[in-house]
Amino acid sequence: MAFALPDSTKRRIIRLAREGAPLEVCGFLACSRTRKFKVYPIKNQLLNPVRFYMDPEEMLAVFKKIESRGEELVAIYHSHPNGPSSPSSKDWQEDYYPEMVKLIAAPEGGRWRLNAFLKTEDGYQRLTADPS
Repeated sequence: MAFALPDSTKRRIIRLAREGAPLEVCGFLACSRTRKFKVYPIKNQLLNPVRFYMDPEEMLAVFKKIESRGEELVAIYHSHPNGPSSPSSKDWQEDYYPEMVKLIAAPEGGRWRLNAFLKTEDGYQRLTADPS
């Protein structure tokens, strides 16, 4: 299963992850009816290198902005600055939006990559987000 993103969107999320390291960063990815993607960074209240918790007030403000612009929330992103490039057990336990695509930016093989996942009953299914 594929989750296609423009290179500019992937680069933006990866840049935010690199700049936020060594702490995890997080946010939403929305898409307009004309297929224009918008990255919405949200403060990680935990200021932690291995966990994130989105600031609820910022989340609400972003939800309202997405709705007012006629966009659709299409993914939730966060980073794993020290790896792995796949969801952790904490990600599984704290996944409050299981139907939403998860994007994880992490260093892998000497460079930062963006991987996409969808939660299933058996774990996370990896989607194609960064084919290179």
